[in-house]
Amino acid sequence: MADRAAYVPSNDEILLPCREAFITADGCYSVACQELAHSTGAPHRRPSKHALPMGRDAIAQTHRSPCERDMVTSGLQLDFVQPTFGRMSSSRLVSSQALACAVSLVMACGGSDGAPQPGTDAGTDAGTDAGTDAVDCTVRGPNAYLRGCDLNGADLAGADLRNANLTDADLRNANLTLADLGGANLTGANLDRVVSGGIVGVPAALPSGYQITNGYLVGPGADLSDENLAGADLTGADLTGAGLAGANLTGADLTDADLTDASLFEADLTDAVLAGADLTGADLGGAVWSNTTCPNGAVQSTPCPQ
Repeated sequence: MADRAAYVPSNDEILLPCREAFITADGCYSVACQELAHSTGAPHRRPSKHALPMGRDAIAQTHRSPCERDMVTSGLQLDFVQPTFGRMSSSRLVSSQALACAVSLVMACGGSDGAPQPGTDAGTDAGTDAGTDAVDCTVRGPNAYLRGCDLNGADLAGADLRNANLTDADLRNANLTLADLGGANLTGANLDRVVSGGIVGVPAALPSGYQITNGYLVGPGADLSDENLAGADLTGADLTGAGLAGANLTGADLTDADLTDASLFEADLTDAVLAGADLTGADLGGAVWSNTTCPNGAVQSTPCPQ
């Protein structure tokens, strides 16, 4: 199983992570559709005068990706009619993303009047994948294809990145404050020292160890310095090496959180719960302790033992 989404022209195949790698089913379908559309540019996928297979047979005759199988087994039915004009009807389409994928599937089956060609993939994804050199890393906006782009230090504050492909992108030190990441794929992206807050939408996939809490991208190495995380539920969060200097963590629940090597310099830990948290190597200089529940379960207003 692939660890990231991609269309590989040399093998004419679509690679997708496991379904579990996506936060939502719609996110899975959306990313799959994007990769499928990439595959439609393959030279052998030229229009054909052959009739298009009907219903599930159109899918069954091609190699199916995990997400595509997921759509079929979940009850998605596609009935293609009038292939000359590329029109289709459907029953029980599960979502707008699934509908978009169905349209892309028609394209992948040979265009508006074509049939599946030998060796074609009825997988998923939108755009034209002509290799890394063809990626325009200056593009911003919905559905932007920024796979593997160097966005180190980029100012993406308020950017509309809905359904963007940010797989393996270098977003170190980037500013994603108020950015709309609804449906965006950030699988494998480097979010070290990323600045956030007020994040809009739910991404389709995030890098391992990351989550969105109170509008912040929370994870290993994240820059949450001076941010307001009062009352945040950070139970079990991976905050290894994260920057939390000066952060307001009043009443935050950090039960079982991994704060190894994190900076909590002058952070406000009033009423915070750190039961079971790992503070190994954390910088706690100047932190405010008041009615704080320490890793050992003791409630005190003095520094917790590390």
